[in-house]
Amino acid sequence: AQTSARRALEMADADASRQAGEHHAVYARCDLCEIAYIRKDWDALRDESGVGEELARRCENARKLAEFLAWRAVLARRDGDEDAARRLVRQAASRLVTTRALPSSAFYDAMCAYQEQGADLAAALKTRTRQLEALAGKGRLVHECRARVERCRLLARMGLPLADDLAAARTAADKLRDPAPYRDELARIAAGDTA
Repeated sequence: AQTSARRALEMADADASRQAGEHHAVYARCDLCEIAYIRKDWDALRDESGVGEELARRCENARKLAEFLAWRAVLARRDGDEDAARRLVRQAASRLVTTRALPSSAFYDAMCAYQEQGADLAAALKTRTRQLEALAGKGRLVHECRARVERCRLLARMGLPLADDLAAARTAADKLRDPAPYRDELARIAAGDTA
């Protein structure tokens, strides 16, 4: 995924139209932020979110700007700068108000990471619930399945009943070409592994 995102950046840089190149670079930078977060590569997340924020502002892409601001809020909270973290998360949320587009899964991941870092699992659960409501009937099967798995993980961490959510997540996984990785993850969660 990282190689693909880097290749997309190369192609964006080579685009004859600066505007089109920057537009595509914004999306590649979003992918690199998500990869950096999954890898816990905080320096890469800092670099990519900073460059991405500048690009998103230039391109006037409020949806992606919200995503970069949310990642920056995660970093600020991780660094112990709660004032900056709260300011950035407010900015991220307000940017989404300006757009009617469905937030990306990475936006929800960043918001949940921010909330979980603050030990506010109830807020993270509400965020995942809003994500599922937004995805309902949109045909975004992988995103729905991932959101359901993450909701199950939160419920398990909170010690809340999750049988219905596990069943819904398994049903969502069964709609995918390869449900096995999601079903395996759900089995681990059901067994108490919420890492």
